[in-house]
Amino acid sequence: MSILELIVPVGLGDLIHIKAMLDPIKSNYNQIKLSFHKDLVRVFHGDNPEYYKILDEFGELFFSEPPYLLTTLSGIQLTSPMQIATNNRIMLHKPNLKHLLCKGNPLQLTDEYIVLTTKVRYLSRASFNEKAHSFWQTINLLSQKYKIVILGERVVEMNQEYIYHTAEYIYGIYDDIIHNIPSSKLIDLTIPALGINSSNLQQIQQDCLIMKNAKAVITLGVGGNFSMATAVANTIGYREDQHDIFEVIYNRNYPDAFITKNWPAFINTLNKYL
Repeated sequence: MSILELIVPVGLGDLIHIKAMLDPIKSNYNQIKLSFHKDLVRVFHGDNPEYYKILDEFGELFFSEPPYLLTTLSGIQLTSPMQIATNNRIMLHKPNLKHLLCKGNPLQLTDEYIVLTTKVRYLSRASFNEKAHSFWQTINLLSQKYKIVILGERVVEMNQEYIYHTAEYIYGIYDDIIHNIPSSKLIDLTIPALGINSSNLQQIQQDCLIMKNAKAVITLGVGGNFSMATAVANTIGYREDQHDIFEVIYNRNYPDAFITKNWPAFINTLNKYL
């Protein structure tokens, strides 16, 4: 009997990419035993029952069918998505999880819209500020053709993980959006705060449905919102991180994802929607 046993990280982006890498090879195994590394929850979020709940919900959503088996493993070290791929010779894939992540009520709009997400991760605030003028100039032009739908949190609460990385590298741009884009051009579907508080599966699936139906989703940096967008929607993103799996997956373009470290190319791609 062929069995794969893994202790996996508990971030939303990690789970999305682990699902994407395991599904194509799951027929090679009689069982794939997965255990969430819940110590990470305690370290970064405390014993937050909301986070444990959403983790259980994603376990049920992603890994309830055979050969997946959610269990508690011991004696196996935590591995990152890249380590899982490397150690088991698994090819990395761009996620495509519309069938699982998109659920809820479509926006009742007669015109096309573009989604802008509020949370930025691993793109320094200083670097973004240097580039912000051309970004907001382009978004304002886009807003003359499309409604701009804002998704994400208005306030990024600094939990222990975020404190470790600092507000220079994990922050929100909600206030920037409100300051730079006329309110008449915006559809504000944000929630008050996340970080210490946790989202829920229903909210995530609703946001993913809105992303899926958008003309495009614009992301800055990486993280859970980036992983959601690239799993369900036509995504245009700018990143500066050195994250190993993103370096592999996004070293090429896709019909539904243009993710780049080249700022002029990012802006030029946005301008193609004008």
